[in-house]
Amino acid sequence: MHPPVRDRVIGRVSSIIADVRARFVLTTAEVQAKVKGVVDGLAEGSSLQWCAVDAVRPEGATDWIAPDVDPDAMALVQYTSGSTSTPKGVMVTHRNLLSNLETIRRATGWVDSYVAVSWLPPHHDMGLISMILGTVSFGGSCHFMPPEAFIERPMRWLEALSRYGGTITAAPNFAYDLCVERSSAAERAALDLSKWLLAVCAAEPVRAATLDRFADAFGPSGFAPEAFKPAYGLAEATLLASGQGDWIVPLVRHVDPVALREHHVVGVAAEHSSAVTLVGCGPALYGVEVVIVDPDTRMRCANGGVGEIWLGGGGVAQGTGASRARHKRRSRRSSRIPVVDRSCAQGIWGSFLTASCSSRGDSRI
Repeated sequence: MHPPVRDRVIGRVSSIIADVRARFVLTTAEVQAKVKGVVDGLAEGSSLQWCAVDAVRPEGATDWIAPDVDPDAMALVQYTSGSTSTPKGVMVTHRNLLSNLETIRRATGWVDSYVAVSWLPPHHDMGLISMILGTVSFGGSCHFMPPEAFIERPMRWLEALSRYGGTITAAPNFAYDLCVERSSAAERAALDLSKWLLAVCAAEPVRAATLDRFADAFGPSGFAPEAFKPAYGLAEATLLASGQGDWIVPLVRHVDPVALREHHVVGVAAEHSSAVTLVGCGPALYGVEVVIVDPDTRMRCANGGVGEIWLGGGGVAQGTGASRARHKRRSRRSSRIPVVDRSCAQGIWGSFLTASCSSRGDSRI
């Protein structure tokens, strides 16, 4: 799954075609008209077969025969964000998907009366798995809009939540900031957000100031601060790993920056001149094992220690494109030996939260 072609990413698209040995392109007639000529010009793209799904005649549906699917067969290749290294194709199996969907269902309490609203692109794991597959799997309805429509005017998202009585949505931190920055008092007053139960905030660092500003701006419209659900997920674990599931205001802690740089947490007053504010991304969720590990000693961190996040569970994928040759061997072993993924993100172990995942790579938070 990868975003539509742009000039600046054409080289990346070329490498993805080669990496997954792509043979077909599923798209729409509009997108095909825009990008096929560019892709055909690539050495890897000249032999691709294109299928515009909106041009497929429905009569052929009666000829479809459901395949006999192996749960450990690959369902999709999901590319990492590239925030810590070159994007890698993560091999997600049908078993991984079903396991993580159950994690999502239990974390959200999703029932068939839920109304989802999403502008997230379907090539993004949060858009595809939580919003699209979540609705298909758990019931309810989902109202979609193109990402471009949200970026052009962010309030379209909240207006859709108000119009359709939306109960659940998900977005990165920046989306909530944009809604505050690009809305007027009159636009806010016209909203009814009283049915909004779950506002998942993930996919990038979660900022306490963002949550506070949004709650202040849209509280009069019916938004409850308890609806915010900071979460942590990554492609290597299919999607969701940790999150706050209870109806509580997101957990926030102010810590000493010097101690943090030394990989442990010391709480300070919010008024402390150099306090670093962390937002908790919740405990490990159903079906997910999380351990915070010192990357040098590979030992579990003590309470309040900062270290690398190690993940296990049914949603942890079967490796990346570089390990495709080992896929079958690992799949056969997966029922007996836990698969553990070493995330490049940093987390804190303790009673405050399992993982405060507000950064990746060489930032240790």
